[in-house]
Amino acid sequence: MLGRLAVALLLPAAVIGAQEETQLRLQDALEILDADPLDPRELVRLARRSESTPAVLLQAFDAAAAEAPADADEAVTDRRRERILQCLRIVGPTAAPLSGELIERLRSVKPAEAPLLLQTIAEIAPFDEEPSRHLDAAVAASKPFLTPGDQGFIDRLRGSIRLYVRLRTALPDVESCIEGLADDDPFVREFAAEQLGRRGPSAREALPALERTRVEREHPRQARLPNHSLSSNFDEMIQEAAAVAIARIAPHDPRAIPGFVVLLESPDPREQIDAVMSLGRARAAAGEQALRRLLKGSDQRLRAEAITALGMLESPVPATLHDLRNIATGDDPALAARARAALRSAGIELRGAGAQKGTETKR
Repeated sequence: MLGRLAVALLLPAAVIGAQEETQLRLQDALEILDADPLDPRELVRLARRSESTPAVLLQAFDAAAAEAPADADEAVTDRRRERILQCLRIVGPTAAPLSGELIERLRSVKPAEAPLLLQTIAEIAPFDEEPSRHLDAAVAASKPFLTPGDQGFIDRLRGSIRLYVRLRTALPDVESCIEGLADDDPFVREFAAEQLGRRGPSAREALPALERTRVEREHPRQARLPNHSLSSNFDEMIQEAAAVAIARIAPHDPRAIPGFVVLLESPDPREQIDAVMSLGRARAAAGEQALRRLLKGSDQRLRAEAITALGMLESPVPATLHDLRNIATGDDPALAARARAALRSAGIELRGAGAQKGTETKR
């Protein structure tokens, strides 16, 4: 009896402790999500923090539950939600239990927010059922966004079709995914490629089919929802999905280079860094323009690795050398040192005062 009484007395404290722990995690999440500028490494750490991270992110997504600062304007709230969805995409399929709740959130978001939310649900939704138990709810929640009349309609329609296709399509093994690469629906082809990429090296047998998909230019031109259809050129969408899958399955294969170029824009900063370093090691001229775009970003580590990767190219174009010179004579000592090292790799030495004034010699 005494033991049961002790347990009963401890239970309220345990509940309160759990609530405080949840609240602390929420506040930690908000501190990271609302930081200006955002620290990508902190975002990754948040995504990997614990099993409770997806649930806390869902709390943060809801303005009332998150208790947004009183002085937060609409732009701040929108930015927070974009970062939350990015974080959920980093978490990946382990956030699948939230799929139903995120579909419900479609009923309350603004039309401009819908495409990214649809994309996020499509990336994390459970695909172990055919059709998924969430299919009808997703169709109903998407319906209000599918009235033509504004510039964002096509993006919302595309996102709705992507989610619909994934919730009704089962690709349980590598063989099924390879068959999916030849499906009549362009979004099934995209989905099949992504599923193969998630399997990593265990899907090596799919590489020939993925390479055919990556270079094919006659993919299906029409996708459908109940009562809606979209006619478009889906080649680039499918080719990029196949390229990324190849990079994830066989990162050291020369055929992986196009996929690394696509992964420079991954929502996961870890994949971005890996892609930059892989392009540098491969001395891949195909990624030069995309690497140069990273030089203007806010992620310092990504900028630094992009500088190093550009310095590893065999024959960088004049515009690349110009960008590196500007960074080498700039105010950031760490980036300047990287840029000078990259220029040395290209045979250009900035000497003495020239490191500030731009004087250089060619070796």
